Amino acid sequence: MPKPLKAVSGTNSKAMCDTNILYEDSEYLISQCSSCEKVCVYFQQVIVGLSKEEFLDWNLSFFTTPFEQRAYIFPDQQLRVIVDTPYPDLQLTFNKVQYNQLKDGIQQALNMMRVQELVAF
Repeated sequence: MPKPLKAVSGTNSKAMCDTNILYEDSEYLISQCSSCEKVCVYFQQVIVGLSKEEFLDWNLSFFTTPFEQRAYIFPDQQLRVIVDTPYPDLQLTFNKVQYNQLKDGIQQALNMMRVQELVAF
């Protein structure tokens, strides 16, 4: 079982939720709290915390659509998608590689959630 994530700097040294890592690669980490079932998506300096239902809805809302159907050319001439979050003032942008990597990671995280639910029975 993975160790809980812990704060390592500053005065706050208490442990975060007891997390299960659902997916991890060079860019992303997706974890779920074993007690409250909150799902966290870590990307660079951003952590997006979602309830289990929000995570499922987030997947259906954004990651079932191909990159090309969602992409815009940004002022720096880069093609990216804008992904909304449950927080109205927080949107994330991803290039094609990042979008597809996160899309695959979310699918693998969902698969791991299903496996954990089956094992729990």
